[in-house]
Amino acid sequence: MTRSVAELVESYVAMRRGLGYRSVTHERSLREFARHLEGHEGPIPLEKTPEWAISTLSTDPRNPARRLARVRGLLRHLHATDGATDVPAPGLLGPTGTAIRPTCTPTPRSSTCWPRLAGWTPSTACGPLLRHLVRVVGR
Repeated sequence: MTRSVAELVESYVAMRRGLGYRSVTHERSLREFARHLEGHEGPIPLEKTPEWAISTLSTDPRNPARRLARVRGLLRHLHATDGATDVPAPGLLGPTGTAIRPTCTPTPRSSTCWPRLAGWTPSTACGPLLRHLVRVVGR
């Protein structure tokens, strides 16, 4: 007898928790994916996953890619167990955009340190910059 997608998701979540992983957001996404495929049994076809990923109400353009990335682990696991579940390629819906470049806005308090930072690279600035920031914030 073939198990439902909801049962497969719960089994996968239990396995991840047994390995020490716990992410409420990740688990919620997996359960939403299972609800989207409610009534479906057997291998998950490739077109169903991006269909679910883009069916979000979020206005963030990176959200479909994030949703797809969260489900790919489950799909890889199912593919390893049944060999028939299709796994979408990484980056199919674009980058997840999780690494957002920080912006620096000078303030009157920090304006004295900006000239000292000119020409520094991350590798040379890390230690001295961190010490300077601790001194500035500690005031």
